[in-house]
Amino acid sequence: MANGPVLTWRCDPLLYDPQAVSADAWLTANKLIEQGQLERIFYDPAALKLELYPILVRKVDFLQERQSDRILARFPFKVLTEDEIAAINDRLLSLAEQVHHYFYRSIDFSIRSWREKLRHYLERGALPFPLLRCLWKINPELVHYPQDSVIFESARGKRYTIPCKITKQLVYLCGVVNGDGHLRTHWLRIVDETKEHIQFLSQLFMQLFSDGGVIFQSGNAWNVEIRSSQAVRLFHFLTDQTINGAKYGSLREPVFFQLLDQPYRSLYWRGVMDADGSYKNQISFGSASKRYISDFQLFLRSVGIKSSITTMKTGTFLLQIPLDFKLPFARQIGVHNPKKKRDLKNLLNKKSLIFNGLREEHITREGYFDLSKLTPLYVLGLEAYLKAYRKPLSYAAVERKLGLSSGQYYHYEHGTRALPFPLLFKLFDLKEPNTLMKKLVALPGKLLFRALTSRPHPLPLKPTQELLFVMSHLLPLTNWTRILQPTKQLYQAIERLFEVEPVKKHIRDKLLLRFLQTFGDYRKIEIGIFRNLISY
Repeated sequence: MANGPVLTWRCDPLLYDPQAVSADAWLTANKLIEQGQLERIFYDPAALKLELYPILVRKVDFLQERQSDRILARFPFKVLTEDEIAAINDRLLSLAEQVHHYFYRSIDFSIRSWREKLRHYLERGALPFPLLRCLWKINPELVHYPQDSVIFESARGKRYTIPCKITKQLVYLCGVVNGDGHLRTHWLRIVDETKEHIQFLSQLFMQLFSDGGVIFQSGNAWNVEIRSSQAVRLFHFLTDQTINGAKYGSLREPVFFQLLDQPYRSLYWRGVMDADGSYKNQISFGSASKRYISDFQLFLRSVGIKSSITTMKTGTFLLQIPLDFKLPFARQIGVHNPKKKRDLKNLLNKKSLIFNGLREEHITREGYFDLSKLTPLYVLGLEAYLKAYRKPLSYAAVERKLGLSSGQYYHYEHGTRALPFPLLFKLFDLKEPNTLMKKLVALPGKLLFRALTSRPHPLPLKPTQELLFVMSHLLPLTNWTRILQPTKQLYQAIERLFEVEPVKKHIRDKLLLRFLQTFGDYRKIEIGIFRNLISY
């Protein structure tokens, strides 16, 4: 025996519950974190590896209520590695003695009986998990979890795995289970309206648990059922979801995933929305749990997405996300459920464009906006230049030179009429837009532009970071411009650059609309782009 106090299941520091209690009182990740015991959750924090033993083994498992109880059969049988087999063979008697003490007041076997059982388990290649815990006690150097998952064997000899590492796929499945899953003592079941999504979930379970479960149809719904009490215990530990009871009182965003932060929080909520969200005409999520839906709203707020919560007549709660935030939602959270993926794509494509930068073909070689593309366009603010240009000629002489009607030049010079933009090429004796724009930038004073019916106001002559910020938050429609995600900063930038005043979420200005349509590359969301947004 190793030096130190005798280790028994009642005083094992690895086991979470102080006493043998039923499942509804088990310590979970949330409760451990709230008690300041985060370090007990991990075997290897840097690798995000869980201490799996106390998750799968609980003190209540050691209690013998009837003489016929087969206690050892309750535990998962760990498939032994070569290192573990060698360590057991080297310390067989010491291990039998340690196991004898560990099961004190649970199983009353002699040390000799335990040694024979250990030999039997060696031949089988698997042993009850608590016996391996005893091996760790007498051989502290032995690595508990050399891989990202642990292989176990059922009583019938079927092998399966339980992940001991927090992965994106596992966190996503936690969200799905919380969204539309049910936990029972020996199985978990997920329900969905489409077979396609259930098959996808079955594949994920196969990757993580080496068990794709049983797929079956019940009414109009499809189900995948994983018959594994160990998987149930893992999901219960990570999410706090109730085993064998109504889950809504226990639902919350796992504190554990909040601490891990991104991308795990987004993947968790993606799983929830894949199970129970809607993307028909709006992004929405309903729940009977006010705390749970408030947790979702707090998460959305933390990533810059607005939402509102409505209390329904049924007593349930509905969270809705404004259409202006559907693209940020797709980028931040996304979707895997194939049907909901199509619904979200349709919602994104519905009167929706993405600002994809500037249209390079309308930018001059030195980086100016080619305003000659904005026909018809008129300019004010050249009065001083026009007066200097005319002298010492008469109005009639200048009008003949420029091909203007009688009296036109007088109105241009005095600012009572706006000058047609194409006339500037004749006025400056220039032939190409780059030189013209360069000339306009160099002129003193403030230039104002207008379309046929719009109020005169400035236009940016060259791209800036502030302008790109504004253009990315504006959406040009047929007759007006929509403001996406309105903020005080955005309103101030719009007024600084264009001197137009937004009305709520709209701007009705023909020239601004044409400026955005001409120089902004606004595209509909392509399916290829969408797939990038939703990948792991």
